[in-house]
Amino acid sequence: MTAPMRWRIVRPVSLNILYRVYTTNMKLAWKSQTLSNYRSLIRLELSRCTVYTPANSKSRVEKLTEENQYKNLSDVVTPLEHRPYNDQLKTKEFLMRRALKKIYNTIKDHRRGSTPQLDEIANQSDGQICPFIEVKPSPVIYGYRNKNSVNFGKDVNGNEKTVGYSIGKYKDQNMVYAKPYLLPNISDQHKNIIKSVEDYIRQSCFHADSSRYGIWRSAIIRSTKRGEIMLWFVLNPYSLSQEELEHAKNELKDYYSNGPGILVGVTSLYLQVCKGFTPRLGNTETIHLSGTEYITEELNGKKFIIAPESFFQVNTTAAEVLFKTIGELLVEKSTSNLLDVGCGTGTIGILLSDYVSHVYGIDVMPSAIECAKENAKLNDIKNIEFLCGMAHTTLKQMIEDNHSGLRLDNMGAILNPGRVGLNKKFIYALRNCPEVKHIIYVSCKPAGNALRNIVDLLVPEDEIIQGKCFRAEKALAVDMFPHTRHCELVISLVR
Repeated sequence: MTAPMRWRIVRPVSLNILYRVYTTNMKLAWKSQTLSNYRSLIRLELSRCTVYTPANSKSRVEKLTEENQYKNLSDVVTPLEHRPYNDQLKTKEFLMRRALKKIYNTIKDHRRGSTPQLDEIANQSDGQICPFIEVKPSPVIYGYRNKNSVNFGKDVNGNEKTVGYSIGKYKDQNMVYAKPYLLPNISDQHKNIIKSVEDYIRQSCFHADSSRYGIWRSAIIRSTKRGEIMLWFVLNPYSLSQEELEHAKNELKDYYSNGPGILVGVTSLYLQVCKGFTPRLGNTETIHLSGTEYITEELNGKKFIIAPESFFQVNTTAAEVLFKTIGELLVEKSTSNLLDVGCGTGTIGILLSDYVSHVYGIDVMPSAIECAKENAKLNDIKNIEFLCGMAHTTLKQMIEDNHSGLRLDNMGAILNPGRVGLNKKFIYALRNCPEVKHIIYVSCKPAGNALRNIVDLLVPEDEIIQGKCFRAEKALAVDMFPHTRHCELVISLVR
């Protein structure tokens, strides 16, 4: 074995990074070793060598200037914007195929749960867990976002109370806020509102900064195809008296009801009082200041009320393509009854109610369940039921109690979690529910935490994961986020 290279330490490095650095330089390939053995060997070698960044290496942090700030912002938010849209779709197809290969490699190499059937499918699908069909394009590729969040801070010239997106890094002391007016995914309507937000906070007597010490922290904009606008400001009241807080509320309301802000046509205005650095359940109060309490969006012929905390897809027209695609997959497998896990305000279940006999929506948030019931009434949907509780315990209780004459034939489940994925307890509960024959997993980040969910659904049963495993039948994607590297991957799983 070649003697290890000599290194010097200039900053702490995690053990996982040390593993990658060391194995790359030493060209080690101990495939029969466990991860713990890897780490023991690395610790042994680290007693003889240390890790460093060469003194002549180029800094990864580019100095931000007036001239390059928009390029840096674009590189982070819309890195594909200068490429033709067909080329963007090809890039996303490559990324989705790579994610499907990563899932297979994780099962084969790390979980050692590959089966002859899965190996055969991977051999026929270029190393993927299943064939990949296509990336469906977004009908609208410019100004498609119906929701935007902006923060407050200093711009590249040191001007305070700038409204935009952060670029740079706080730890490198070069974080500034750039105005997003040149980004192609933001509509002219939202750009006008962002400008009005900046005009407002600059005339306000309260400090505006998204750091820990700001009073005005951020603003969120939502809009609908009919032109309705919901705007809410986030305020941290930690240094305000009750009188000052009332003044902030009244000043904000007056600005958008009678002042210059009236020109942008806000139809629903809120103030979110957040008693902490990050909004969490229990430390926020959302106050309706003026206009309607909700805005209403239409999706595939159905209407949905949207509250400040409601989850709704940010690209309405592409969401219509997504849900039609999922409905076609349900019909293809003759799915009769559907579990909508993490149903939120009921959007997915209501849209898919035309394709199945009955829908059961499950969500842990009581407010979301109430909103979902209102949306079902708004659309006169009779074949849907919403249940509040943790997904895994609710599903178990439904099966044990045969809840409301639960229809167990040809049951499917739609899983559309956030980037954190689903709790593994629910994945295990699905595996233990033989009545569920079909799962459609939708993820905007399939190479992230969702990968663990899909792996747990595909690996053979063992002492930890019980129940017959699923098989990935096909996958496709819908481009919900033009000009970015993201899209929604849809995987159809059967057993």
